Amino acid sequence: LKGTAGTIGARSVQSLAAQLEAACSDGLPDDLLITALGPLENALAVVLAGIAALPEAPPSPPAPLAPAQIDTALRQLRALVSVNDTRALALMAQLKPHLAGGTDAPDWQAVAAAIDDYRFEDAARLLNGRAQAEA
Repeated sequence: LKGTAGTIGARSVQSLAAQLEAACSDGLPDDLLITALGPLENALAVVLAGIAALPEAPPSPPAPLAPAQIDTALRQLRALVSVNDTRALALMAQLKPHLAGGTDAPDWQAVAAAIDDYRFEDAARLLNGRAQAEA
């Protein structure tokens, strides 16, 4: 506790933990150890409340995919939606950050919405329109 408190800058917790550690090493009676524990618990509660109040860190952006990886994933997505496989939802969620529009690209938002709503036939039509344009 002492080391971790120091690492995160919780100096009061670090100091009180060091004092309690020394008291334990010195073999002080239990009643004195319990008395020394109270201020440490209070200081730790303040630090934990501060940590809990911190905003969550935004998720880090996904690592970019190579065009070949995107093509492979799109072929897999087409195959999944063609058989109404719900694994298409997770795959589409992974692909969304990597998809960009182009003149021959489907409306990715429409594809994602169709998959999210389990309208796999609609998603297949949108995706197959792109496949035909690539041929």
